[in-house]
Amino acid sequence: MGNLPGGSGSGLRQLRPSVWPRCDTCRRRAVSRLSPRPGKVSTVMAFLAPGAYLTHRQKVLRLYKRALRHLESWCVQRDKYRYFACLMRARFEEHKNEKDMVRATQLLKEAEEEFWYRQHPQPYIFPDSPGGTSYERYDCYKVKQLQEETPPGGPLTEALPPARKEGDLPPLWWYIVTRPRERPM
Repeated sequence: MGNLPGGSGSGLRQLRPSVWPRCDTCRRRAVSRLSPRPGKVSTVMAFLAPGAYLTHRQKVLRLYKRALRHLESWCVQRDKYRYFACLMRARFEEHKNEKDMVRATQLLKEAEEEFWYRQHPQPYIFPDSPGGTSYERYDCYKVKQLQEETPPGGPLTEALPPARKEGDLPPLWWYIVTRPRERPM
């Protein structure tokens, strides 16, 4: 990852935002990614196919996103972050059209090793993300647990609203509020 901050022996470089050139890699391309291409499998079909393993492209994209997130932790100022993000993008796009899968896999392995050595020791974790300070903070009681703990004919708690009619289910919004969150793997 070249001359990025926090790298081994690279140190932080003093950069002036007024002299940074605007590059094309910063701009997003407005190309429709869902349009079918003749002779190739469209990305819509790739998402529909069940797969137990990640494709090479998915691994590269996830590595790129992780690298950018850790780069955000190294660079607090936004203009400095954008500069190093452009350099990172250029490094990824340098090998974008690699046809040899053995070479591409080797490049991915080297990039993952480099990421491992240069990752931030305390990366920023969003509060609502797994591992964040507010993750599942307001997780409501589970309806099944409350029903088991409440004796039949006993008092209903405020956490478990009564049904409109006897034998009827609670309102629809109640299941949205109390459904358990899925934990990402």
